[in-house]
Amino acid sequence: MFIQLAGQEVELLPQKAMFLPESRSLLIADMHVGKAMHFRKSGMPLPADASERDFNLLTTIIGTHAPREVIFLGDLFHSHQNTEWSALTSFMNQHAGIRFALVPGNHDRFSQRFSADSPLELLPEHYALGPFMLSHAPSEQPVPGYYQLCGHLHPGIALHGKGRMQVTLPCFWLGAHTGVLPAFGNLTGLALIAPRQEDQVVIIVDGSCIKLKA
Repeated sequence: MFIQLAGQEVELLPQKAMFLPESRSLLIADMHVGKAMHFRKSGMPLPADASERDFNLLTTIIGTHAPREVIFLGDLFHSHQNTEWSALTSFMNQHAGIRFALVPGNHDRFSQRFSADSPLELLPEHYALGPFMLSHAPSEQPVPGYYQLCGHLHPGIALHGKGRMQVTLPCFWLGAHTGVLPAFGNLTGLALIAPRQEDQVVIIVDGSCIKLKA
């Protein structure tokens, strides 16, 4: 789905990512590499192939959109180093023609050590890209002169049907000054948002992006 943001055409992807055609930048929020392994070590039976599925999905997006760069909007990692970090390094090495960069988030406290031995480039906590200011978490106040793009919130919205039927779906939450991307990682969960009437909310369902009516 193509929409206009800050005077640019951007593409919202049903794979829970955003593509900026003008700069050929692919934006990914909250991938949380290593989360499955972290919890499995604690005895929680999370699927062992969770990160592999995320890497496969990212490979598909790269093949379709041929980005010049992939910028992670924070929480690329989840916790301490584990074998999934090595898989991430291998993934980036397999796509050596693409710049991989990270705007650090609250879970990325080990990212500096990781980036020293990988192709990952560390960016400032606020990184300007054309008319956009990229960050991990939304700012309390608008960023002067920029439209902010971020993650952190894992936005989801509840849709209600007949009776007590309810389903919660991931979504893009696009306000007047800030756009929040859905969490890319498949084990990240959702947090319900409370959009204002003027906000745009685009849900992801059945492999499609659908804009909700105001």
